[in-house]
Amino acid sequence: MQKTKRDYGSHEVYKRRNSWRCVIRLPKDVVTGLRPRKVFSGKTKTEATEKANEWDRLQELGLDFESGSQLLSQWLPKWLDNHCRTQNLRDSSKATYEAMVSTICKTLPTVAIKDLTPAHLDKIVLVDGEIRPSTVRRYRLLKSAITDAEVRGLIARTPFIRHKAPRAPRAAEARWLEVDEVEKLLEVVQGKRIESLVQFLLATGCRISEALALSLDDVDLDSAVPSVFIRRSVRTQESEPVFTDTKTKNGRRSIELSPATVEMIRRHIVALKAESLLRNKWEDNSLLFPSRVGTVWYARNVGKLFTRAVKEAGLDKGGNAPTVHSLRHSHASHAIKAGESIFVLSRRLGHSSSTLTMDVYSHLLTGGQAVAAGAFDRFMDNNLG
Repeated sequence: MQKTKRDYGSHEVYKRRNSWRCVIRLPKDVVTGLRPRKVFSGKTKTEATEKANEWDRLQELGLDFESGSQLLSQWLPKWLDNHCRTQNLRDSSKATYEAMVSTICKTLPTVAIKDLTPAHLDKIVLVDGEIRPSTVRRYRLLKSAITDAEVRGLIARTPFIRHKAPRAPRAAEARWLEVDEVEKLLEVVQGKRIESLVQFLLATGCRISEALALSLDDVDLDSAVPSVFIRRSVRTQESEPVFTDTKTKNGRRSIELSPATVEMIRRHIVALKAESLLRNKWEDNSLLFPSRVGTVWYARNVGKLFTRAVKEAGLDKGGNAPTVHSLRHSHASHAIKAGESIFVLSRRLGHSSSTLTMDVYSHLLTGGQAVAAGAFDRFMDNNLG
Protein backbone atom coordinates (compact mmCIF):
# COMPACT_ATOMS: atom_id res chain seq x y z
CA MET A 1 0.00 0.00 0.00
CA GLN A 2 1.33 3.42 -0.98
CA LYS A 3 0.56 6.39 1.26
CA THR A 4 1.04 10.08 0.55
CA LYS A 5 0.34 12.82 3.05
CA ARG A 6 -1.92 15.62 1.79
CA ASP A 7 -3.24 18.88 3.28
CA TYR A 8 -6.59 17.36 4.09
CA GLY A 9 -5.57 13.81 5.01
CA SER A 10 -3.90 10.69 3.68
CA HIS A 11 -3.86 9.43 0.11
CA GLU A 12 -3.68 5.64 -0.24
CA VAL A 13 -3.31 3.60 -3.42
CA TYR A 14 -3.65 -0.18 -3.31
CA LYS A 15 -4.78 -3.13 -5.41
CA ARG A 16 -7.84 -5.14 -4.51
CA ARG A 17 -8.56 -8.23 -6.53
CA ASN A 18 -8.70 -7.16 -10.17
CA SER A 19 -8.89 -3.39 -9.63
CA TRP A 20 -6.95 -0.55 -8.07
CA ARG A 21 -8.26 1.87 -5.47
CA CYS A 22 -7.16 5.32 -4.48
CA VAL A 23 -8.51 6.40 -1.08
CA ILE A 24 -8.45 9.94 0.27
CA ARG A 25 -9.16 10.31 3.98
CA LEU A 26 -10.81 13.63 4.71
CA PRO A 27 -10.51 15.67 7.92
CA LYS A 28 -12.57 14.59 10.92
CA ASP A 29 -16.19 15.64 11.00
CA VAL A 30 -16.57 18.11 13.90
CA VAL A 31 -19.97 16.63 14.81
CA THR A 32 -19.44 12.88 14.49
CA GLY A 33 -15.69 12.76 15.01
CA LEU A 34 -15.39 10.36 12.08
CA ARG A 35 -13.02 10.71 9.14
CA PRO A 36 -14.99 10.27 5.89
CA ARG A 37 -13.24 8.75 2.87
CA LYS A 38 -13.31 9.31 -0.86
CA VAL A 39 -12.71 6.10 -2.82
CA PHE A 40 -11.76 6.10 -6.50
CA SER A 41 -11.41 2.81 -8.35
CA GLY A 42 -9.98 1.89 -11.72
CA LYS A 43 -8.72 -1.02 -13.78
CA THR A 44 -5.20 0.30 -13.41
CA LYS A 45 -3.26 2.16 -10.74
CA THR A 46 -2.96 5.14 -13.07
CA GLU A 47 -6.70 5.30 -13.71
CA ALA A 48 -7.57 5.28 -10.01
CA THR A 49 -4.94 7.90 -9.23
CA GLU A 50 -6.05 10.16 -12.08
CA LYS A 51 -9.63 10.12 -10.78
CA ALA A 52 -8.36 11.21 -7.36
CA ASN A 53 -6.20 13.92 -8.93
CA GLU A 54 -9.20 15.17 -10.91
CA TRP A 55 -11.15 15.42 -7.67
CA ASP A 56 -8.24 17.38 -6.18
CA ARG A 57 -8.34 19.77 -9.12
CA LEU A 58 -12.06 20.36 -8.64
CA GLN A 59 -11.38 21.17 -4.99
CA GLU A 60 -8.97 23.89 -6.09
CA LEU A 61 -11.62 25.29 -8.45
CA GLY A 62 -14.08 25.55 -5.57
CA LEU A 63 -16.13 22.53 -6.55
CA ASP A 64 -16.00 20.95 -3.11
CA PHE A 65 -19.35 19.21 -2.95
CA GLU A 66 -18.91 16.30 -0.61
CA SER A 67 -21.37 13.44 -1.25
CA GLY A 68 -23.30 15.58 -3.69
CA SER A 69 -24.92 17.61 -0.92
CA GLN A 70 -24.42 20.82 -2.88
CA LEU A 71 -27.51 22.15 -4.64
CA LEU A 72 -27.67 21.39 -8.34
CA SER A 73 -28.40 25.07 -9.01
CA GLN A 74 -25.10 26.01 -7.32
CA TRP A 75 -22.95 23.24 -8.75
CA LEU A 76 -24.10 23.14 -12.38
CA PRO A 77 -22.94 26.67 -13.41
CA LYS A 78 -19.47 25.98 -12.00
CA TRP A 79 -19.34 22.60 -13.72
CA LEU A 80 -20.28 24.27 -17.00
CA ASP A 81 -17.57 26.89 -16.65
CA ASN A 82 -14.98 24.16 -16.08
CA HIS A 83 -16.39 22.08 -18.96
CA CYS A 84 -16.25 24.99 -21.41
CA ARG A 85 -12.63 25.77 -20.50
CA THR A 86 -11.38 22.18 -20.66
CA GLN A 87 -13.21 21.53 -23.95
CA ASN A 88 -12.09 24.89 -25.38
CA LEU A 89 -15.63 25.72 -26.51
CA ARG A 90 -16.43 28.88 -28.43
CA ASP A 91 -18.18 31.78 -26.71
CA SER A 92 -21.31 31.18 -28.80
CA SER A 93 -21.51 27.55 -27.61
CA LYS A 94 -20.91 28.61 -24.01
CA ALA A 95 -23.72 31.17 -24.23
CA THR A 96 -26.09 28.48 -25.52
CA TYR A 97 -25.14 26.10 -22.71
CA GLU A 98 -25.48 28.84 -20.11
CA ALA A 99 -29.06 29.43 -21.22
CA MET A 100 -29.77 25.70 -20.85
CA VAL A 101 -28.21 25.61 -17.38
CA SER A 102 -30.25 28.64 -16.34
CA THR A 103 -33.47 26.85 -17.29
CA ILE A 104 -32.43 23.72 -15.36
CA CYS A 105 -31.52 25.72 -12.25
CA LYS A 106 -34.83 27.63 -12.32
CA THR A 107 -36.74 24.35 -12.67
CA LEU A 108 -34.89 22.58 -9.82
CA PRO A 109 -33.64 25.40 -7.56
CA THR A 110 -33.55 23.47 -4.26
CA VAL A 111 -32.57 19.94 -5.31
CA ALA A 112 -29.20 18.57 -4.16
CA ILE A 113 -27.11 16.61 -6.65
CA LYS A 114 -27.36 13.41 -4.58
CA ASP A 115 -31.15 13.76 -4.34
CA LEU A 116 -31.75 14.02 -8.09
CA THR A 117 -34.34 11.42 -9.16
CA PRO A 118 -36.07 10.34 -12.40
CA ALA A 119 -39.06 12.43 -11.29
CA HIS A 120 -36.86 15.53 -11.35
CA LEU A 121 -35.68 14.59 -14.83
CA ASP A 122 -39.33 14.45 -15.90
CA LYS A 123 -39.66 18.09 -14.85
CA ILE A 124 -36.68 19.01 -17.00
CA VAL A 125 -38.20 17.19 -19.98
CA LEU A 126 -41.62 18.80 -19.56
CA VAL A 127 -40.44 22.36 -18.89
CA ASP A 128 -41.12 23.38 -22.52
CA GLY A 129 -44.60 21.89 -22.54
CA GLU A 130 -43.60 19.80 -25.57
CA ILE A 131 -40.51 17.98 -26.73
CA ARG A 132 -38.39 20.30 -28.83
CA PRO A 133 -34.83 19.98 -30.14
CA SER A 134 -33.79 22.37 -27.35
CA THR A 135 -35.43 20.02 -24.81
CA VAL A 136 -33.27 17.12 -25.95
CA ARG A 137 -30.09 19.20 -25.97
CA ARG A 138 -30.79 20.44 -22.45
CA TYR A 139 -31.42 16.88 -21.24
CA ARG A 140 -28.15 15.66 -22.78
CA LEU A 141 -26.18 18.50 -21.21
CA LEU A 142 -27.52 17.66 -17.74
CA LYS A 143 -26.81 13.97 -18.32
CA SER A 144 -23.22 14.77 -19.21
CA ALA A 145 -22.83 16.86 -16.06
CA ILE A 146 -24.33 14.24 -13.74
CA THR A 147 -22.25 11.50 -15.36
CA ASP A 148 -19.17 13.56 -14.54
CA ALA A 149 -20.40 13.88 -10.96
CA GLU A 150 -20.68 10.09 -10.72
CA VAL A 151 -17.24 9.47 -12.24
CA ARG A 152 -15.67 11.95 -9.84
CA GLY A 153 -17.31 10.37 -6.82
CA LEU A 154 -19.73 13.18 -5.98
CA ILE A 155 -22.71 10.83 -6.22
CA ALA A 156 -23.00 7.06 -6.00
CA ARG A 157 -25.27 6.49 -8.99
CA THR A 158 -26.69 8.60 -11.78
CA PRO A 159 -30.52 8.69 -12.01
CA PHE A 160 -30.29 8.72 -15.81
CA ILE A 161 -29.84 4.92 -15.93
CA ARG A 162 -33.42 4.65 -14.64
CA HIS A 163 -34.90 7.27 -16.94
CA LYS A 164 -35.98 7.08 -20.57
CA ALA A 165 -34.44 9.87 -22.61
CA PRO A 166 -36.79 12.10 -24.63
CA ARG A 167 -36.85 11.45 -28.35
CA ALA A 168 -35.94 14.33 -30.60
CA PRO A 169 -38.89 15.48 -32.73
CA ARG A 170 -38.74 14.76 -36.40
CA ALA A 171 -37.22 17.72 -38.18
CA ALA A 172 -39.70 19.63 -40.29
CA GLU A 173 -38.91 19.92 -43.97
CA ALA A 174 -37.10 23.15 -44.67
CA ARG A 175 -39.54 25.89 -45.70
CA TRP A 176 -38.57 27.58 -48.95
CA LEU A 177 -40.32 30.02 -51.24
CA GLU A 178 -41.66 29.14 -54.65
CA VAL A 179 -41.07 31.56 -57.52
CA ASP A 180 -44.47 33.24 -57.13
CA GLU A 181 -43.91 33.59 -53.36
CA VAL A 182 -40.52 35.23 -53.93
CA GLU A 183 -42.16 37.70 -56.31
CA LYS A 184 -44.88 38.54 -53.76
CA LEU A 185 -42.33 39.04 -50.98
CA LEU A 186 -40.04 41.25 -53.07
CA GLU A 187 -43.01 43.35 -54.11
CA VAL A 188 -44.02 43.90 -50.48
CA VAL A 189 -40.51 44.83 -49.23
CA GLN A 190 -39.85 47.23 -52.11
CA GLY A 191 -38.85 50.63 -50.75
CA LYS A 192 -38.61 49.35 -47.17
CA ARG A 193 -35.47 49.18 -45.08
CA ILE A 194 -35.41 45.42 -45.21
CA GLU A 195 -35.49 45.28 -49.02
CA SER A 196 -31.74 45.10 -49.76
CA LEU A 197 -31.13 42.57 -46.98
CA VAL A 198 -33.91 40.27 -48.25
CA GLN A 199 -32.54 40.48 -51.79
CA PHE A 200 -29.02 39.78 -50.55
CA LEU A 201 -30.05 36.72 -48.52
CA LEU A 202 -32.00 35.32 -51.46
CA ALA A 203 -29.08 35.91 -53.83
CA THR A 204 -26.29 34.51 -51.63
CA GLY A 205 -27.80 32.00 -49.22
CA CYS A 206 -25.99 33.63 -46.28
CA ARG A 207 -27.08 33.04 -42.72
CA ILE A 208 -28.66 36.14 -41.20
CA SER A 209 -25.92 36.17 -38.51
CA GLU A 210 -23.29 36.28 -41.26
CA ALA A 211 -25.00 39.00 -43.31
CA LEU A 212 -25.42 41.32 -40.31
CA ALA A 213 -21.72 40.93 -39.47
CA LEU A 214 -20.50 41.96 -42.94
CA SER A 215 -18.46 45.11 -43.28
CA LEU A 216 -18.01 47.18 -46.43
CA ASP A 217 -14.47 45.78 -46.66
CA ASP A 218 -15.91 42.27 -47.01
CA VAL A 219 -17.43 43.13 -50.40
CA ASP A 220 -15.39 43.19 -53.61
CA LEU A 221 -17.50 44.42 -56.50
CA ASP A 222 -14.75 45.45 -58.91
CA SER A 223 -12.71 42.27 -59.37
CA ALA A 224 -13.05 39.90 -62.31
CA VAL A 225 -15.17 37.67 -60.07
CA PRO A 226 -17.22 39.94 -57.74
CA SER A 227 -17.58 38.28 -54.36
CA VAL A 228 -18.53 38.77 -50.75
CA PHE A 229 -16.22 37.32 -48.09
CA ILE A 230 -17.74 35.66 -45.02
CA ARG A 231 -15.28 35.93 -42.14
CA ARG A 232 -17.43 36.16 -39.00
CA SER A 233 -20.95 36.19 -37.62
CA VAL A 234 -22.73 38.21 -34.95
CA ARG A 235 -25.09 37.20 -32.18
CA THR A 236 -26.75 38.89 -29.23
CA GLN A 237 -25.61 38.15 -25.69
CA GLU A 238 -27.21 40.00 -22.77
CA SER A 239 -28.61 42.57 -25.21
CA GLU A 240 -25.16 43.30 -26.63
CA PRO A 241 -23.78 42.28 -30.06
CA VAL A 242 -20.92 39.77 -29.98
CA PHE A 243 -18.85 39.00 -33.08
CA THR A 244 -17.63 35.41 -33.33
CA ASP A 245 -16.08 33.03 -35.81
CA THR A 246 -18.28 31.44 -38.44
CA LYS A 247 -20.43 28.46 -37.48
CA THR A 248 -18.19 25.85 -39.16
CA LYS A 249 -14.60 25.72 -40.42
CA ASN A 250 -16.03 25.91 -43.95
CA GLY A 251 -17.98 28.98 -42.90
CA ARG A 252 -15.07 31.25 -43.84
CA ARG A 253 -15.65 31.46 -47.55
CA SER A 254 -16.14 33.69 -50.56
CA ILE A 255 -19.51 33.81 -52.34
CA GLU A 256 -19.55 34.83 -55.97
CA LEU A 257 -22.09 37.49 -56.91
CA SER A 258 -24.21 37.75 -60.03
CA PRO A 259 -24.25 41.00 -62.07
CA ALA A 260 -27.76 41.82 -60.79
CA THR A 261 -26.64 41.29 -57.19
CA VAL A 262 -23.59 43.49 -57.73
CA GLU A 263 -25.77 46.35 -58.99
CA MET A 264 -28.17 45.89 -56.09
CA ILE A 265 -25.32 46.15 -53.58
CA ARG A 266 -23.92 49.25 -55.33
CA ARG A 267 -27.29 51.00 -55.03
CA HIS A 268 -27.56 49.89 -51.41
CA ILE A 269 -24.12 51.31 -50.52
CA VAL A 270 -24.97 54.66 -52.15
CA ALA A 271 -28.22 54.84 -50.15
CA LEU A 272 -26.33 53.82 -47.00
CA LYS A 273 -23.81 56.63 -47.37
CA ALA A 274 -26.59 59.15 -47.92
CA GLU A 275 -28.37 57.92 -44.79
CA SER A 276 -25.19 58.24 -42.72
CA LEU A 277 -24.91 61.91 -43.71
CA LEU A 278 -28.54 62.70 -42.91
CA ARG A 279 -28.69 61.14 -39.45
CA ASN A 280 -27.17 63.13 -36.58
CA LYS A 281 -26.63 60.15 -34.26
CA TRP A 282 -25.08 57.89 -36.87
CA GLU A 283 -22.25 55.59 -35.63
CA ASP A 284 -19.92 54.65 -38.45
CA ASN A 285 -19.11 50.97 -37.97
CA SER A 286 -18.64 50.30 -41.72
CA LEU A 287 -21.33 47.62 -41.63
CA LEU A 288 -23.00 46.59 -44.87
CA PHE A 289 -26.40 46.11 -43.23
CA PRO A 290 -26.47 48.32 -40.11
CA SER A 291 -29.35 49.53 -38.00
CA ARG A 292 -30.90 52.97 -38.52
CA VAL A 293 -28.08 54.54 -36.51
CA GLY A 294 -25.15 52.59 -37.96
CA THR A 295 -24.85 50.02 -35.16
CA VAL A 296 -25.36 46.27 -35.43
CA TRP A 297 -28.84 45.43 -36.69
CA TYR A 298 -30.19 42.81 -34.30
CA ALA A 299 -31.52 39.65 -35.95
CA ARG A 300 -34.66 39.72 -33.80
CA ASN A 301 -35.54 43.18 -35.12
CA VAL A 302 -34.98 41.99 -38.68
CA GLY A 303 -37.25 39.07 -37.88
CA LYS A 304 -40.06 41.37 -36.76
CA LEU A 305 -39.92 43.34 -40.00
CA PHE A 306 -39.77 40.14 -42.02
CA THR A 307 -42.79 38.67 -40.23
CA ARG A 308 -44.81 41.78 -41.09
CA ALA A 309 -43.76 41.50 -44.72
CA VAL A 310 -44.73 37.82 -44.82
CA LYS A 311 -48.20 38.61 -43.47
CA GLU A 312 -48.64 41.49 -45.88
CA ALA A 313 -47.66 39.21 -48.77
CA GLY A 314 -50.13 36.57 -47.59
CA LEU A 315 -47.45 33.92 -47.16
CA ASP A 316 -48.40 33.01 -43.59
CA LYS A 317 -51.32 30.80 -44.52
CA GLY A 318 -51.43 27.10 -43.70
CA GLY A 319 -49.49 27.28 -40.43
CA ASN A 320 -46.02 27.14 -41.98
CA ALA A 321 -45.03 30.75 -42.46
CA PRO A 322 -41.52 31.39 -43.82
CA THR A 323 -38.88 32.89 -41.56
CA VAL A 324 -35.74 34.84 -42.38
CA HIS A 325 -33.91 31.52 -42.52
CA SER A 326 -36.30 30.45 -45.28
CA LEU A 327 -34.47 32.85 -47.59
CA ARG A 328 -31.34 30.74 -47.22
CA HIS A 329 -33.32 27.59 -47.95
CA SER A 330 -34.92 29.28 -50.93
CA HIS A 331 -31.52 30.16 -52.40
CA ALA A 332 -30.31 26.58 -52.00
CA SER A 333 -33.51 25.00 -53.30
CA HIS A 334 -33.66 27.09 -56.48
CA ALA A 335 -29.94 26.52 -57.05
CA ILE A 336 -30.48 22.75 -56.95
CA LYS A 337 -33.47 22.98 -59.26
CA ALA A 338 -31.32 25.00 -61.66
CA GLY A 339 -28.73 22.20 -61.73
CA GLU A 340 -26.10 23.40 -59.26
CA SER A 341 -23.94 20.56 -57.88
CA ILE A 342 -24.29 19.60 -54.23
CA PHE A 343 -20.55 20.04 -53.63
CA VAL A 344 -20.45 23.61 -55.01
CA LEU A 345 -23.64 24.54 -53.15
CA SER A 346 -22.25 23.10 -49.91
CA ARG A 347 -19.20 25.36 -50.17
CA ARG A 348 -21.39 28.34 -51.04
CA LEU A 349 -23.61 27.78 -48.01
CA GLY A 350 -20.66 27.14 -45.68
CA HIS A 351 -21.92 23.71 -44.60
CA SER A 352 -19.53 21.48 -42.68
CA SER A 353 -19.81 18.84 -45.42
CA SER A 354 -21.64 18.11 -48.66
CA THR A 355 -23.31 15.23 -46.80
CA LEU A 356 -25.15 17.75 -44.63
CA THR A 357 -26.30 19.62 -47.72
CA MET A 358 -27.52 16.36 -49.23
CA ASP A 359 -29.45 15.48 -46.07
CA VAL A 360 -31.15 18.88 -45.85
CA TYR A 361 -32.13 19.14 -49.51
CA SER A 362 -32.51 15.49 -50.54
CA HIS A 363 -36.25 16.00 -51.10
CA LEU A 364 -35.43 18.23 -54.08
CA LEU A 365 -33.28 15.64 -55.80
CA THR A 366 -36.16 13.46 -57.03
CA GLY A 367 -35.94 12.79 -60.71
CA GLY A 368 -32.16 12.93 -60.65
CA GLN A 369 -31.85 9.16 -61.14
CA ALA A 370 -33.02 9.08 -64.74
CA VAL A 371 -29.55 8.25 -66.08
CA ALA A 372 -29.08 5.38 -63.62
CA ALA A 373 -32.60 4.07 -64.19
CA GLY A 374 -32.10 3.93 -67.96
CA ALA A 375 -28.51 2.70 -67.99
CA PHE A 376 -29.43 -0.87 -68.88
CA ASP A 377 -32.45 -0.18 -71.06
CA ARG A 378 -30.61 -1.29 -74.19
CA PHE A 379 -30.05 -4.71 -72.68
CA MET A 380 -33.73 -4.97 -71.78
CA ASP A 381 -34.71 -3.95 -75.30
CA ASN A 382 -32.43 -6.58 -76.82
CA ASN A 383 -33.82 -9.34 -74.63
CA LEU A 384 -37.41 -8.30 -75.32
CA GLY A 385 -36.75 -8.00 -79.06
